[in-house]
Amino acid sequence: MSNTAIPQIVGYARVSTKNGEQLSALETQKSRLKSAGVEKIYTDVESGRSNGRKAFNQLLELIDKRAIKEIVVTRYDRLGRDATFVDAALVLASKKRVAIRTIDTGLVDTESPAGFLMSRISTSLAEMESKMLSMRIKKALDQRWKDGKIPRTRIPWGYHKVKKGDKDAIELHPVEGPKAKLFLERLREHGYRFGKTVKEFDDIPIKTSSSVRAWLTNPFLRGGIGFGSDHKYSFKKVVWGLHEPLIKHEDWFAIERILEFNTTLWGANTKMKPKLLSGICFCSECGNRLAYSSRVKETHTLTMRCNTFKCVYHAKRTNHAMIVEAINAALAKRAKQLAAKTETEPLEVAKLRNEIDMLTKLDDPDLKEAIKRKKEKMTALLLNESPILKERAKLMAEPGFWKHAVSLPDTRLREIYLEFVVKVIANPTQVTEVSLRI
Repeated sequence: MSNTAIPQIVGYARVSTKNGEQLSALETQKSRLKSAGVEKIYTDVESGRSNGRKAFNQLLELIDKRAIKEIVVTRYDRLGRDATFVDAALVLASKKRVAIRTIDTGLVDTESPAGFLMSRISTSLAEMESKMLSMRIKKALDQRWKDGKIPRTRIPWGYHKVKKGDKDAIELHPVEGPKAKLFLERLREHGYRFGKTVKEFDDIPIKTSSSVRAWLTNPFLRGGIGFGSDHKYSFKKVVWGLHEPLIKHEDWFAIERILEFNTTLWGANTKMKPKLLSGICFCSECGNRLAYSSRVKETHTLTMRCNTFKCVYHAKRTNHAMIVEAINAALAKRAKQLAAKTETEPLEVAKLRNEIDMLTKLDDPDLKEAIKRKKEKMTALLLNESPILKERAKLMAEPGFWKHAVSLPDTRLREIYLEFVVKVIANPTQVTEVSLRI
């Protein structure tokens, strides 16, 4: 928080979204607060049902420290639309003797029983209004589905909406669709590190790593439309099988693992593309990760080293090919177990199957639609998964497959290693342990 002096009376303004109408309303709130004599105004552009609002949480800190004496808002519902969260804030304000005043209704006396009751009633009404709005939106979406119309939703790059008779349809854009496919190919080649890939495309609408992640993780690219965002990269509901996917489900599971791994990768901010063994090799002496050694020429032997200064193996080179050979030998020994693991249902399918069984046992007619949707989703996943998995299992069941695995592209081999290898412990003379996920 800034060290600048904070006035005794501060204002708070909030709107839910960044659209033009809402931002105009935010400016109106700020103008009214200034006219009421407020010098400093804290603002949030976020749902009133969220407890992660940055500015509002700053106000709570100020209340807790008794750094202010009064908070001014235009209307009571600007504080929030979650009764539990706002009630907790009111209790804190009352305890710390911080007044809350609304321009429309005046001072809220949280110290008196009647004032506190009125404040709770106002909060509950705001919460009810928010939930009623959410229900109306849901009903409107469901009605559009029943009418054979695609609900209004943002169409991500690579797709566009078209009319087929009296119905809406989603198709790959004739120009941007092929470009999006090429972009996905480049992402895979670069190990799904976004910065380098974006630099190769100067005419695409996604320019930052966060926008690439949001685009890549959108279920739209896998043939589904998501509604009701839980957080930035997930949805409460996804309707599948509505359009041609850019990413198949069986490919997505591998991509998801790589994205998750990249976020925790040592040296994740490096501009260098992650190499085959990045993040999975550890020093047998000190336990720290091994890093790739720099090479003057590409023809020089590829090695890894321990960067821990006090380690006996500090800066000593460990042959990269020796580690790869040890990994593939360990995988070859367990080829049949790996194949069996590959043939099992993906986690998402298994989860859906369990949910369907549980809902079916409840024998509730109101759950029929939910069961139907889950079955449709599971069927779509299995249709995409089964042939690929069986073919892959057949290959992995052959120990000879692993002898020639080094001939695979590094991006593909890295996907396999991230799936099956937990960690490798090595030093310049030997590989002491290869730990697998089976």
